[in-house]
Amino acid sequence: MPTSPCLSYILEWEDYKCLPQNVKNDIENERCPTDVVSELLRLWWDANLHWGRKKAQDWVRRVYKKTKKVSGTEEKLEQIKKYLEARCYEEIKKEWADYCLGYEIVRGEIYILAADTWPGVLKVGMVHKRVSEERLPEIRRKTGESWNIIYMRETLDPRGAESEAHARLPNRLNPKEELFQVSPSEAKSIVDKSIDKVEESINWLFDKYIAYKFYGQEV
Repeated sequence: MPTSPCLSYILEWEDYKCLPQNVKNDIENERCPTDVVSELLRLWWDANLHWGRKKAQDWVRRVYKKTKKVSGTEEKLEQIKKYLEARCYEEIKKEWADYCLGYEIVRGEIYILAADTWPGVLKVGMVHKRVSEERLPEIRRKTGESWNIIYMRETLDPRGAESEAHARLPNRLNPKEELFQVSPSEAKSIVDKSIDKVEESINWLFDKYIAYKFYGQEV
């Protein structure tokens, strides 16, 4: 295990756990300089913000592959810079953000709530732009129940992911309510699968759009 205090601190970050496994293996075996690790994490966070986890992992995986061609830290950092410039990274971000606005693709979260007064029942819903913690007091006031967050996950399409999750979740108590008689583990699994499904569609659209916009080809 690494002895560097800085690297030990990085390994505790939640974002670090989302990096591709081959990258984490090299980091944990001290085959990747700390400065490069920081750049990879910054890239992952930035790409995840715009395109979700899968696409963020793709960017990090491809960038990291380029750094393997050189040995020095400065050379690796330069490889990252050159690759992002060659792939029009900053331009793609801006173009995609404008495109999303036009199609109302708005980031948000899916949350799962539980309350002691509803044993065995979970509330599964979504928020646009805001975070689940901000929405929670409103839900408590509206329902009169002390709901608590047991799981939440960001998504590029919260409305689509919520619809997909609601269609998959069993034992809905009322068609007009977001309440389901389901275990936390099953609910988490369904939410994750639902988000992955809708984001796969968005990533397909992203690939088609970018290939045509920046590289003049259909994919």
